[in-house]
Amino acid sequence: MVGIVVATKLEASVIIQTLNLKKTSSKPFVVYENSNFCLIISNIGILNASIATTFLLSNKKIKKIVNFGVAGSSIKSSCIGEIYEIEKVYYESAKIATFSLNLFKATPLKSQNHPATKSKKQMLFDMEGFGYFVASKKFLEKESIFLLKMVSDFLDIEGFDKNLISKKLQESNCALRDYFQKISAKI
Repeated sequence: MVGIVVATKLEASVIIQTLNLKKTSSKPFVVYENSNFCLIISNIGILNASIATTFLLSNKKIKKIVNFGVAGSSIKSSCIGEIYEIEKVYYESAKIATFSLNLFKATPLKSQNHPATKSKKQMLFDMEGFGYFVASKKFLEKESIFLLKMVSDFLDIEGFDKNLISKKLQESNCALRDYFQKISAKI
C-alpha cells in the first residue's frame, strides 16, 4: 500500500477524487483509502505532519509513502501550479537528501514554522516536509519516501489564491494519477 500525507483538505481533494478514495476514519486524523492507497490529512505544521505520518506508518501496511502539498516558491522560472519532486529537504541547519522518480523537475525544499516571505536561494518552502520525512525515515528506507510539491505562491501570503490553487490542482489530476500509479506499481 502507498501512504499519502497531505496537510489540508484542499490538497487532498484532487487525490481523493483521482484515486477514488473513500473516507474510513475521522479521528484522530481524517483518513481516505482504497486497496492500494491510504491518504491522511495531517493539518498544517511540521509537528502535525510528523505525528500523522507516524500514525499512518504505525497503523497501516505502508510500503512507500508520498508527501504531497502546496509550497511557496522563490524559483524565478516557476509558475503557479507547477509540480516539483523534492531532492533535498531543509529545516533550520539540518539538510537531508531525498529520493526522486525524476518524473517532474527537482528542487530543494525548506520547511519552516511559518510561511516564508523572502529568500535569496531558489527553492520551495512549506510547513510540513521535514517533519514528514524524519518520521518516515524511522519506518522506511529513503528509496520508499517521496515528496511532491505544487507551487502555490511566490512567498507572498496575500498572493495565495485558494480558488486558483484549487483549479491548478484539478488540472494536475492526470499527472498526479500517473505519479501515484508509478509508485504503486513498484511495490
